[in-house]
Amino acid sequence: MKLPPLNTVFIDKLGLSFHRLDVTERQRRAITGVLEDFCSNGRATRLAGAKKGFVNRFRVPIKEKDGLFVEINPRSPDQTVWHMKLEFNPARYFGADKDLFTNTLKEILGTDHRLLLDGASVNVVDLTVDHRVSLSDVAIECREKNACGAWGKSFDSGVRLQTLYFGTRKTDHQIAAYDKRDELLAEFAKSKPGVTLKAVSDKAAKLRPRLRVEAHCKFSRRPVPLHRLADIRDPFKGTHIYEYRNAEAVVTSTVGKLALELAKVSGLQVALKHVSKAERETLRKQLSGAAAEWWDAAEYAKQVVAAFQNTGLFSQSAFEWKHGKSKMSEHEYQLSAAKAKANAGGKVDKSKFPDLENEGDDD
Repeated sequence: MKLPPLNTVFIDKLGLSFHRLDVTERQRRAITGVLEDFCSNGRATRLAGAKKGFVNRFRVPIKEKDGLFVEINPRSPDQTVWHMKLEFNPARYFGADKDLFTNTLKEILGTDHRLLLDGASVNVVDLTVDHRVSLSDVAIECREKNACGAWGKSFDSGVRLQTLYFGTRKTDHQIAAYDKRDELLAEFAKSKPGVTLKAVSDKAAKLRPRLRVEAHCKFSRRPVPLHRLADIRDPFKGTHIYEYRNAEAVVTSTVGKLALELAKVSGLQVALKHVSKAERETLRKQLSGAAAEWWDAAEYAKQVVAAFQNTGLFSQSAFEWKHGKSKMSEHEYQLSAAKAKANAGGKVDKSKFPDLENEGDDD
């Protein structure tokens, strides 16, 4: 499996929503027909639609991977403007598999595939960056989040952290950091029957450390058009990474040293909750001298648009305001913003949302 490049933002998971006026009834019938044919030929699986928002739901595996998840034809079409949704993992299709995935998607969407994709809005995206270090070698803090969690394994020699969470899955933004190497080993161990412990051990010897940091972003209440990606918050804002090898040299107090030892077991965010506010600020000042030089949250925020462009699924014009301002996705984005402000008790300035002046029965 070819992995994405290091120290560069890429998209691990992407969910797209399509406005009912962008994916017409004719197009939905054609797409549904293609997917039904896929099912008949063993290329796709129908998923249960009962008690779901969409009548037709499909999973299209690609080279034994999860592939593409499609929801189409809403059960209550008059109650939603989003009449089709796609979800997939672009990061799984680097290298030779990328063309296979793209061609399959084109086959499903038909000759209008480029127009459809360019008019899509983002409802879910996992913005991700990898580094050639081990999770056990760094301490991570996200000052934007209060809730945090850790998951790992216990061995005779101690605890090995494997995943850290900042924020909760129920929110619209969560940070996760985990050891991609461990995940790849787990996938290899389950890849086929009869995989021996020696085979897993040999595989582990060939894999190098790979820290993966992900920002899970959800926009289900207000999907973001491609030409408005600049509106997406800084994905890793407030996230700080420190290297233990340097931290142990700059942290001098007994409380600080104890906090670092606790961080190795439960994560730095948890450790900081066990010290006073004054001790916490002192520790943070000392840790600034151990900040990882390879981590730059501000730089990653600038790479968001490029991450979408690198999927190869969209035209360059899809990201340009002059081409996107007349799309239905833009109209819906403006409408959602106005509704949110009105619900919050604010006065809507229609001059900032010109499309609302022409609002008819689209909603």
